[in-house]
Amino acid sequence: MSLAALTLLAQHGLDWHEIDSVVVQGGDHLRTFSEPVESRRRPANPATAANSVFFAVAKALVNGEVVLEQGEHVGGYAGRVLRSGPDLRQR
Repeated sequence: MSLAALTLLAQHGLDWHEIDSVVVQGGDHLRTFSEPVESRRRPANPATAANSVFFAVAKALVNGEVVLEQGEHVGGYAGRVLRSGPDLRQR
């Protein structure tokens, strides 16, 4: 999902500030990383964030990559994007 977000940014020359919403679509396996929806969209702790497809996509959009070494905590910039930025939801 994160790679797809980065690819779209590059292909269309977008900046994450220009994005109003993101729809994450995938098979049943995605449920592990997107449900319960509210806690995955607004992770309260690093463990929930690490297992959230929404947080991973937000980090990709904000940071331009998602790597383990970033170690960004939930209150960091990607966390703020999830709270106030584009509407990320699953379909």
